[in-house]
Amino acid sequence: NSVQEAQDLALIAHAATLESLKAIEARDVKALLNAGDVLDQSCETCHRQYWYRVAPGSGADTSERSKSGS
Repeated sequence: NSVQEAQDLALIAHAATLESLKAIEARDVKALLNAGDVLDQSCETCHRQYWYRVAPGSGADTSERSKSGS
């Protein structure tokens, strides 16, 4: 269901954020870049599903917002 999917994406973003903070504290550039990639992908996945009216490059309205009328 979409609520569980949104929660899963939020958990992935949260975990990647924590990994980013650990990498920053360790001054580990490679780990920060890896965590940043995971964070970016989780944000983009969520935005494509729940934020963008038209997903970049697709021309198709994919957002849940448009379906709910908000």
